Amino acid sequence: MKIGRPCLANRGSPSGPDGYSDNLVGLLIALPAVLWPLWGWAGIENIKLHSRKPIKFLAAFNRVVLLVICAAILGTTVITCSLIPGVQATDQQQETLIQDLLHIGATHIYSDYWTCDRLIFQSQERIICAVLDAGTFDRYALYRAVVEADPRAAYVYPLHTIFIITAEKKLEAPGIQYRQYIFDGYVVIFPQKVSAHICLKVMSRVRIRRE
Repeated sequence: MKIGRPCLANRGSPSGPDGYSDNLVGLLIALPAVLWPLWGWAGIENIKLHSRKPIKFLAAFNRVVLLVICAAILGTTVITCSLIPGVQATDQQQETLIQDLLHIGATHIYSDYWTCDRLIFQSQERIICAVLDAGTFDRYALYRAVVEADPRAAYVYPLHTIFIITAEKKLEAPGIQYRQYIFDGYVVIFPQKVSAHICLKVMSRVRIRRE
């Protein structure tokens, strides 16, 4: 089922401790473009110097700034190159997980924010995911409607996370049978036969939320 999204997703998980360090790479390109108009408005190039000392100072300052910029570019390049093997391994792990989920028919799933984001993008929407963890949200609201309308939507979480126990209790309470798989560092809880009563209950809940 192809839904289509208004924007492209970020393929990978956060590359830094704050989750957004990969967005700083563009700063090296954007900073000169931002500073150049400020330089012109300040009229620095029109300042008349009556001594050679300020000229020597500005020349030394320019060299220092150039060295700092070169060091920043070199450092970013080294860090990026060091991340490549890990990113490739993550991509391969996610691709294997996608194939495993498609194999068992788990095309509608609940998971954490970053897993949802990667699986939807990398599977080209062959797998639709709704975020079900603490404090995060869906990037595209229609995904949640699709997943909630499926009473056999699976729960996919990394190993040893509390959400696995929560998913098991959620299915066991109404007596829904499920199978549990372990794929590539993830636990997959996949509901099996769901009674007509539960199906009607799920559909009515989705209809009420839409209204």
